[in-house]
Amino acid sequence: MRRAVALAIAIGAGAVTGSVDSARPPQLLTFTVSHWQPGKRLMQRGGMCLARPNGTNAVRLLPSPTGRDTDIGGAWSRDGRFLAFARWFKGDRLTDVVFADARGHVVRNLNRRGGDGSFELDPSWSPDGRRLAFARSWRRSGIWFINRDGSGLRQFIRGQAGDPAWSPDGTTLAFTSPGEGLQTPENRSVQTIRVDGTERRPILAGAANPTWSPDGKKLAFVSVAAGPRAEIAVANSDGSGRRELTQTAAVESAPAWSPDGKYIAFERGRERSSIVVIDAQTGAERWTIRRPYGVRSPSWRSEVALPRASRSSCSGR
Repeated sequence: MRRAVALAIAIGAGAVTGSVDSARPPQLLTFTVSHWQPGKRLMQRGGMCLARPNGTNAVRLLPSPTGRDTDIGGAWSRDGRFLAFARWFKGDRLTDVVFADARGHVVRNLNRRGGDGSFELDPSWSPDGRRLAFARSWRRSGIWFINRDGSGLRQFIRGQAGDPAWSPDGTTLAFTSPGEGLQTPENRSVQTIRVDGTERRPILAGAANPTWSPDGKKLAFVSVAAGPRAEIAVANSDGSGRRELTQTAAVESAPAWSPDGKYIAFERGRERSSIVVIDAQTGAERWTIRRPYGVRSPSWRSEVALPRASRSSCSGR
């Protein structure tokens, strides 16, 4: 490893208190807290936090890395035992995808394992937690698979593609394709492909950042078909029944469907962004999470019981 990655992700039901059924651990929201410096391209010294869906009881999940490192894009395995995320390091020159176990031990740094100076982003776990899909760009661009034990690294989709999202039944990936020719936001599309490599098809034009509902019947995504706007939208898994859930002037991205299917969290804004949680059916806004320098990259941890751990508060400073 380039450096030891100090993780603290064994958050139990007792670590984040609140009025929930004590027999059932809560679903929790993970997000990155940024220390944005005006005039800089990237957020600085970002750390990850874990909180209730309304942002309360926030505790430190990953410490703020040193120097100019930044951790973004956390993805939990379904059983809550593993967290995958992308780490920017040395400014904006490279990114690694790293995943760790619930005791805070790094399992694999994918760039160290098989990378060649690429940008590696957008990790997504298979439902059984045995494999990880991620996107690579710059060199050997496309979507890649790797087994949890670090074996089986292989390119699954060649060419520009990103935002892989594994379907709940494990048979299909949804992903973003940048389109042919001039790669503008409006040219992007959401496509699906079976994990055996067959039946690749575009299902949503002017769309990006897909995420599956827990029952696999719907996709949430960013709709970029309506000029400069970028709205959170949903559709059936075959692309039919498309409808926008938000209607704002802000730039919205990175939707994440809650494990119980009731909510969608997403990122709103650019530099000092916030995380908004909406009703997945109506689009009604339920909660907004803010920090002084912005919050990014929402993801959900499922309702699982993990060992209790003492964690520091996550104030964003």
